[in-house]
Amino acid sequence: MKCPACGNEITDDVVFCPRCGKHIPESAPAVNAGGAASSSPRTDISGGKMCPRCQIPLPSGAAFCGNCGAAADGSSAPPQGGNPYNGRMAGSMIKSRPRSNFSEKAIAVMNDMDFMMYWIIGYLVAQFIPGLNMLSLIAFIYILVQTPSLADKCAGILNDDRDLMSRISRVRPRVKALWILLALIIVLCGAGVVMMIAGAAISHHEASVLLILGLLVLLIMGVLCIVSLVYQILLTIDFFKVKEGIDRIARDY
Repeated sequence: MKCPACGNEITDDVVFCPRCGKHIPESAPAVNAGGAASSSPRTDISGGKMCPRCQIPLPSGAAFCGNCGAAADGSSAPPQGGNPYNGRMAGSMIKSRPRSNFSEKAIAVMNDMDFMMYWIIGYLVAQFIPGLNMLSLIAFIYILVQTPSLADKCAGILNDDRDLMSRISRVRPRVKALWILLALIIVLCGAGVVMMIAGAAISHHEASVLLILGLLVLLIMGVLCIVSLVYQILLTIDFFKVKEGIDRIARDY
């Protein structure tokens, strides 16, 4: 049959002309090349690339999807004659979801995740700027304090995603481990300062013993810092994976 707008040869099963995007009303009888009405039922389009909107195959050279009317190149320009199937996806009508308590909660959690992301970025930047060690420590403590409650909020949104829930379940143990490592590092730093003060008031032999102990303390601190860094990297990876899931849900609403 032919498109009533541009005269392009089209099959009986299309809803929009692949060339001009004209809507072919389903209620109107399709006219074939000989002028006779066609009663063939509409079936799936076959061949060609996929429609960017409804993800069905497109015929080779098609400028518009014959199913939903979307432009084949992904542009937002509307087809000729309008698109009464706007929002149609994979051959079925998708109604816009009304805002609910769940959607509001997802958006609120997404905003909280964005705010936490800024703290994480600030903490990472402060690590490489001399003189900002104290600010880095403050940011680190804030992140450790806020992360468990934020993980609980995410769990209420992503409770049907097994992979992300598995990541969320590891948050509290890792935060607890980081608190313990931070406390040990602080204690060892204090011990190192005491050794330095005591070393100035003792004999040379005793100072040698303190020097060995000081080196041992530095070695232990180095190991603890490496372990802490590994936990921070794992926690950061889980954070951005969960954030991606939260952003996806919030966008859907």
